[in-house]
Amino acid sequence: MGIDAQTIQRTTTTDGATIGTNAGGELEISGIYIANEGDKNSEQNINILVNSAAASSTLNDYEDMFLDIFSDADGNDNTVDIENTTAAFSTDKYDNIAADFPFNSGFTLDTTSAETNLGGYNISVDNTCELKSVTKSAECTATTAYLRSTPTGVDIATATIVGNTAIFSPTQTLTQGQNYSIMVGSGGSSYTRDLETSISYPVNGSYINLTGGIFSNNDTPQSTVAMNIDSITITSTTANRIVQTNAQAITANPTGHQVYSHNTLAGTGNITYDISFDGGTTWVTGQSLNTKNTSVHAGSSMKIKLNLNGTGSGNTSSAKDYAIMLYY
Repeated sequence: MGIDAQTIQRTTTTDGATIGTNAGGELEISGIYIANEGDKNSEQNINILVNSAAASSTLNDYEDMFLDIFSDADGNDNTVDIENTTAAFSTDKYDNIAADFPFNSGFTLDTTSAETNLGGYNISVDNTCELKSVTKSAECTATTAYLRSTPTGVDIATATIVGNTAIFSPTQTLTQGQNYSIMVGSGGSSYTRDLETSISYPVNGSYINLTGGIFSNNDTPQSTVAMNIDSITITSTTANRIVQTNAQAITANPTGHQVYSHNTLAGTGNITYDISFDGGTTWVTGQSLNTKNTSVHAGSSMKIKLNLNGTGSGNTSSAKDYAIMLYY
């Protein structure tokens, strides 16, 4: 999937605007080269992005361009860091609007026995979100899902399981930096539990992390046991969110940078970007799009965060792609 190389280098040997295929099998657009792309729709979108980004560059004097289009969640050229991206992906774009995020444990629950205690997971919260639903394994016969601050604590909320899924109505806020217990059971009555052993934690997601297996008779999580729950669905609200890229190797120590993105804004929604040249250790933050910015630091490993800003109803921002031009 995607382009073989996401770097497009400027050339000074072209004496006119050309669109075609060169002797090396590369697509040539006005002196900018891109590796051959089999997907014609993606190729067309990439061509548009290249030309749009180049046209936005003051003096058009950049040396290198890196780009990707959001044709799927990890990008056409797989540059999106899904684990650290908090924006919602939809068809061909990322945005900051409310969306559902199913979080699968990845465990195979396959050992059943009778149980009276509630069982599930302790979680930590990286980004404030809403608990929407809990899905148990098919073999577990629990009737109710429970949200608590600790396994032995009082119920914050409960939801009846229909089929294998309990839907919380209203949704329950999970606050950044807090820990919670999400369990299923039958209110102290016997039910069939479902376990997997010899596993390890944490299991990390963009919003929540599973930090241990738990029963409701003990506040100490178990580090090698998973129980009862296959997945937890959380939903986001319209809020400031990011699209973060994976590290990309660059020529060391650029002197400037400029980011272009096809985007749609509404209300007070806006987009800025953060950039790192040392693999994410140091960040230059709050940079404007379509502007040659000169705040830099040394390094040869680039990461970018597109900040999709906007909070509250109607204040939205979405991005379909990005292109960054580096100056030396």
